[in-house]
Amino acid sequence: MGRAPASATGNRREDLLRVAARLFSRRGFHGTSMGAIAEETGIHKASLYHWIESKEDLLYQVLSGALDALIAQAQSIARDVSLSYADRLRGLVALHANYAVSHADTMQVFYAESKWLSGPRGRQIRDVRRQYFRIYEDLFREARERGEFQVKELDIPVYVNCLFSMASFMSNWYRHEGPYSPGDVGNLMSELVLGAVLPD
Repeated sequence: MGRAPASATGNRREDLLRVAARLFSRRGFHGTSMGAIAEETGIHKASLYHWIESKEDLLYQVLSGALDALIAQAQSIARDVSLSYADRLRGLVALHANYAVSHADTMQVFYAESKWLSGPRGRQIRDVRRQYFRIYEDLFREARERGEFQVKELDIPVYVNCLFSMASFMSNWYRHEGPYSPGDVGNLMSELVLGAVLPD
């Protein structure tokens, strides 16, 4: 007998994605069975396929929905002309830091398990990841063109990857009982890079 549904009146699909992210994060994609997902959600195993085509499709849905939401928020920050480029970068990194902590399972799955996506699904996730990186890279380039950042073209992807990696891996070590909020930690990360690219 499976457990009671995670949310009897809630959105079953959201429950399914949340449980899948947690199990994929803890057990790995190949270590997680559809039976385990069915038991955790309280959904009969056969009924899972009302929402998904396969376990790989479930992995894809876990990642694609999360990244789409993150990109939309990041684009809004990057386009906010009321902010300096430095403050936009601070906002982007704080956003990512907060997201990495509040969606720790999804972030860990993205890093460790997205490699198991094949064909169009794998290409789509890689494309979305590149789209997200371009938001940061374009910000660096625009800031350089306007004289707000001093940065070499070859250095831009290095800085972006450093920021992305530092903020993402907060999902592994951040503790809520500490003195800093996720956004505070994100600001510290931003300052490491801004100290290198802001004009003297």
